[in-house]
Amino acid sequence: MPSFLTAFVRSSRLVGIVGTGLLAGHNLALSYTVIPALIGPNITADRLAITWEKILHRADTLVVPLIIGSTVAFLEGGYRAHVHDTPAATTFLGFTVAKQLVIAAITTFAVVPYSVIWVSPVTNRLSVIARNVEEKELMNETPYVSEEVVHKDVQTWGKQTAFRGMLYGTAFILGLTAI
Repeated sequence: MPSFLTAFVRSSRLVGIVGTGLLAGHNLALSYTVIPALIGPNITADRLAITWEKILHRADTLVVPLIIGSTVAFLEGGYRAHVHDTPAATTFLGFTVAKQLVIAAITTFAVVPYSVIWVSPVTNRLSVIARNVEEKELMNETPYVSEEVVHKDVQTWGKQTAFRGMLYGTAFILGLTAI
């Protein structure tokens, strides 16, 4: 007869798996569908900067709670697996279930320093450009925006977001295979 604890361990792993799966899908969808659709000859750099910022703020509202929830869920599952599983039991990758879930938690949380160090400078540049464009439009002035800079930064942000999606996908696979 399964105990409450057994059900909780499974549900905590499930939270981590679903959370990282959602994050992976979200980031990869932004990178491989939304960004290529935005970058094209039909949209000017000023419109691109404003549209990118709207997408960024709407898309990222649930990211932080999902990162925290998934990381905590994987750590909880890893702790419970360490306490209750047989140490000799390993996954197909050769790790114990506990180690694999802790690695999934670290991989999920690794996106935070990556984003702060490498993604934030690009995000900040694009946000400043978008704010300047909006201010100029409010004053009925024509904003000047470098097409090359905005397109390059949006493409860079798309590549960085794809890498974040791959990190989340790795955590998803690690969590899924630790069941």
